Amino acid sequence: MEDYRTLKYGDSTIRTINMEKEDWFVAKDISEALSISLSSDEELISLKQLFFLVEEDYSIEEKKAIHRFIKKTLLALEIKDEFLWFTYELCFFRIIWDKEIERNSNYEHSLKKWLCNNIARFFGAEFVLEKEEHPIGKLRADLLISKKGEQYIVECKTGKITPKHLEQIQNYLSLSGIDRGILVGQSCELILPKDIVFYAHKDLYKTEKN
Repeated sequence: MEDYRTLKYGDSTIRTINMEKEDWFVAKDISEALSISLSSDEELISLKQLFFLVEEDYSIEEKKAIHRFIKKTLLALEIKDEFLWFTYELCFFRIIWDKEIERNSNYEHSLKKWLCNNIARFFGAEFVLEKEEHPIGKLRADLLISKKGEQYIVECKTGKITPKHLEQIQNYLSLSGIDRGILVGQSCELILPKDIVFYAHKDLYKTEKN
């Protein structure tokens, strides 16, 4: 046990060890300190794996506890890795996002607003926002984004993508003369044409983490 160092978290002591330049924690200590049941039976859990816990089936309060611990750990270990701090911010968004899902109010509006502020983070570094509520004749598409001059119509939906949603974005593409479209929703079982791609709500966290 002499290779371990300890971190104080509230009234708990958590053992941690650095292996191959990565920080790991005794899973039992994490479980007891945060009052959560870890899904893994492994003796150790890495700092990076802690970020994935926010995606698992914990309550909002449990996710907040995980989030607080990650922040304190990053500070206590004096970690300056920009990727880890960026991922920490995404954990916070994941919690906010889950709360929005629970409330199920003004959900589509919140999704569009977040996408407007995080175009490059979600869709990719080369994407930029051109216009929110893009007018197409008397109609309005949710977003217009572009990548290296190629434009994309984006439509945001609260639930499962339906044939009506697909027909809607295809209509926008036809009327606007734009060749590419993106549907964002809860799930999609449709076979989409090659000019339209789908992003699930949950990918708001997972896409950025990869």
